[in-house]
Amino acid sequence: MLVVCIIWIIFGSFQVHAASHERMKRPSISILHIKLEKYELPENINTSFKAYMDYRMITDTNSQQYAIQQEAYTDEQGFRRIDNDYIIAVGTYYSKRCGERFIVRLEDDTEFTVTIGDIKQDIHTDETHMYHPMANGWGNLLEFIIDTDVMNSEIIKLGDVSSLGFEGQIKGVHKIIEKYR
Repeated sequence: MLVVCIIWIIFGSFQVHAASHERMKRPSISILHIKLEKYELPENINTSFKAYMDYRMITDTNSQQYAIQQEAYTDEQGFRRIDNDYIIAVGTYYSKRCGERFIVRLEDDTEFTVTIGDIKQDIHTDETHMYHPMANGWGNLLEFIIDTDVMNSEIIKLGDVSSLGFEGQIKGVHKIIEKYR
């Protein structure tokens, strides 16, 4: 099921135009049209585990993945980010193209934005290409891209970044589609 939500954001300013001997103020308005596309989540899979990969694993200097890392910065916790977005890897069900943006909602209604910085190969995901299967009904839906030199060493040992504000299962994934008018 695809659910679409539309958000309008209006940016206003005034431009001064010279007309004959007088100046007129005419409003100039840019409208940011945001559409959210809701994606399905895997059924009967616990998505509480949030894995990571070090950004230095991306080595193809001609790839979109590498280009995104050149724009990114490492925050104080060790997450790679562009603006306020966390950079993540997902299966091809969610995206086949790096640079796309999503809103992720957790079961406690915490929401955060992400930019796709890497795509998981289909051989490393389930048959729907939504998640990486783990033992006992668990699945890793998204993989945070981090700097292991900055990330807390306990997190590195655990292999799970959930305790850094991402506790709980993933409740929603919405693709952000932006258009200016």
